[in-house]
Amino acid sequence: MESETKLALLMDVIRPMERVAIGYSGGVDSALLLRVALETLGRENVLAVMAVAPIWPTDEQERAIHMAREMGAEVRTVQAPDISQPAFARHLPNRCYFCKLDIFSHVIRAAKDAGSRWIADGTNLDDLGEDRPGLRALRELGVRSPLAEAGLTKSDVRALAHEFSLPVWDAPVRACLATRIPFGTPVTEDRLRLAEAAERAIAGLGFREYRCRLHGDLVRLELPPDELPRALEMRERITSEMHRLGFRHVTVDLDGLRQEHGRSSSTIAKIAQTGKANFEV
Repeated sequence: MESETKLALLMDVIRPMERVAIGYSGGVDSALLLRVALETLGRENVLAVMAVAPIWPTDEQERAIHMAREMGAEVRTVQAPDISQPAFARHLPNRCYFCKLDIFSHVIRAAKDAGSRWIADGTNLDDLGEDRPGLRALRELGVRSPLAEAGLTKSDVRALAHEFSLPVWDAPVRACLATRIPFGTPVTEDRLRLAEAAERAIAGLGFREYRCRLHGDLVRLELPPDELPRALEMRERITSEMHRLGFRHVTVDLDGLRQEHGRSSSTIAKIAQTGKANFEV
């Protein structure tokens, strides 16, 4: 399917919404959704609501806000999720459910204040095939996912984002920093900031895709397999940076970079859940 057709399908999904608040993170999915919503509905009918919390790197949040404003969007920030809440801080495998529930409860309140009829997020078609507890929270809250509804895959999203010259069109996936902490280890702001510092150091050495997983005084570096030889060549520089941050042991994971979410038996047929949202005003 040509990109013009896919864009038309997405606009056809968005147009009947009339007024929409978008749960915006600055990633390629929500950035494309925001850009197309602005073009389809006009600036006065679109609100970008961005959650601000220690689970995302500070510089990424600042860039996301700047990009949205460069598009001409009105941006409202909300302080969420609350990482001190036990449901989040205990860091069990269903943490994402409570995180999304907290974030989008704030988004819904912002939408009501702005008179928006609908809430939308950047879930794409590929996401529906993954085991993501957060998706269950979105369905319970009546959040729409126009990218998925229009049948756009991740590659479709990147292609359209490139056509719109969005700076994040080819950006690596950046999951929240809580994913750097093993399940069962409490999420604290200190641990989140340590993960952020470790990854900033790795980025400073020229790596583009990475994860620094924290295991007490050991840091486990995940990189794409083709970057492993370069990491070994830079061993002394990497270990020096990590020791500087307080890690006693520095390892490189030979399995390479892995996604945060495992596959499940979820089917694409669940996409069409587009009944009226329970927050419609």
